[in-house]
Amino acid sequence: MDETVLNTIYLFARYLHVVATTLLVGGTLFYEMVVPVAIEDLRDEHRLSVFARARWTFRGIVWTSALVLLFTGAVSAYRNTHGYFEDEARLVRGEATTAAVEERIRTARLSRPGWWAAAHGALGLLTIAIALMLVSGAAPPARSIGWMRVNLLLLLVAIFLASTTHYVRLQRVLPTTAPTIPVPPVG
Repeated sequence: MDETVLNTIYLFARYLHVVATTLLVGGTLFYEMVVPVAIEDLRDEHRLSVFARARWTFRGIVWTSALVLLFTGAVSAYRNTHGYFEDEARLVRGEATTAAVEERIRTARLSRPGWWAAAHGALGLLTIAIALMLVSGAAPPARSIGWMRVNLLLLLVAIFLASTTHYVRLQRVLPTTAPTIPVPPVG
């Protein structure tokens, strides 16, 4: 496949991943914090009706976001796996060419993007499972608001892990200091 087309697909997948995450986090925040306050003054039967209708609408957002996140996450993992684990694989195969390369490869675990990516993926799958559990079935599960709060916190941690993965991967590719350009003497 043409490299331009492939890069466009990767870019579009990343955009959809961010949009689906935003819908899931924003929807969870709205459903958990805004809806209960908005329906507070209604009678019980109206409150339950509005809450059920909001849950039914949120179900569509969760399912759509979950499917998009799974697909785009797989595309992103496919694209970036070499960047996450390439150095470690070269070390295992004995292909490290210099002591400097070996030292870079043997860095602390916190500076290995593969670990961060795996944590992001695992936590992302857990948050999707919790979100789907909360909207599946005829009635909300017991303690659904508590579960939503936990899931919101986990979603935010998953976003942090994604950001950290990206940062660590860039740190391995980009120089940390700008090259110095010699300045000719004046005079």
